Order: sequence, then structure tokens, then C-alpha cells
Amino acid sequence: MSEDLQFLFKLKGHMDLMIYVTILGLILFFIDVVLITMEVRSHKKEKERLEHEINSLKAKMFDLQSVSGTQRTANTAVEGKKEEETDQ
Repeated sequence: MSEDLQFLFKLKGHMDLMIYVTILGLILFFIDVVLITMEVRSHKKEKERLEHEINSLKAKMFDLQSVSGTQRTANTAVEGKKEEETDQ
């Protein structure tokens, strides 16, 4: 029991050091929170940028498919007219 009391008195003597270490720990914790928040924002912006790029590429692909589709129908129509002309 007396050892516990001596330990507490020794701990009280180091109270200033414990306070400084605690404050330093809290400062480091808040810096970590800020850095994590910044990283999350960065990842969110990157994700939005990539989604926009994907959507624009999908739109270009759709445009190319629609152009090639109209060309195919135009080609088949021209071939059909040629066949009609040769039949006559």
C-alpha cells in the first residue's frame, strides 16, 4: 500500500511532463484528422473526375456507334437501289 502511495507521489511530480505529452498527443491527433479529411476530399475529386471522363467516353462511343449505324443503313439503301437498277 505504501508503494502505491509513493508511486502516486512520483506520478504527481511528473504531472507537468504528462500534461505536455497529452497536449502534444492531442495536437498530433488533430493534425491527423485534418490530413485524413484532405485525403478524402482529394479522392472524392479524383473519383468525380474519373466518372466524368467515363461518361464523356461513353458519349463518344455512342456517337461513333450511331454514325456507323447510319452509314450502314445508307450503304444498304444504296446497294438495294443498285440491285433494283440492275434488275430492270
